[in-house]
Amino acid sequence: MNNIGTLPIQTKRLLLRPFKKEDASSMFRNYCSDEEVTRYLTWNKHENVQQTEAFLLSFIDQYQTNTHYQWAICQQEMKDEVIGSIDLRNKPNDCMEVGYVLGKAFWNQGYMTEAFKAIIDYFFCLMKGKTILAYYELENIASKKVMLACGLTPIENDLRFTPKVNKQVILGGCGLTLDQYNELIKKRK
Repeated sequence: MNNIGTLPIQTKRLLLRPFKKEDASSMFRNYCSDEEVTRYLTWNKHENVQQTEAFLLSFIDQYQTNTHYQWAICQQEMKDEVIGSIDLRNKPNDCMEVGYVLGKAFWNQGYMTEAFKAIIDYFFCLMKGKTILAYYELENIASKKVMLACGLTPIENDLRFTPKVNKQVILGGCGLTLDQYNELIKKRK
């Protein structure tokens, strides 16, 4: 797999780009401070912008390694206003897991599906990965719908310890292999 780092990606309506220190206030305003948005995440809502700044600084330096993949999601016309985040996390065997969050004001407009599809193309075409995975809490039907809309198919559930709730949680899983991706590309043409 090619480790190329977090390069900017443009879609029809979005710019996916590396985070920068100045993003903390829009992150806090648009999604980090919202309990409903963070409900299914591994971290709790942030109580103040300083907490968001510390969160941002905890990963921003990792961009220099070319093995860290975390994009700020912005609308094309507002490139400095972060409305969400999408990332890839390393797994064995040229596999990566996708995680994402989007501010509530931007739900149900197709933004996350658009961002996720762009990340899938990036992963298979540029990184030359073999399998992409995503997981969702079983109650989070909206997240599952995004995964299915992006062409992922259900896979075996996963049992994980979640520090946020301090317990084991069953997560639904979806995945897409390189062969399945190639079939999706053929259907697009």
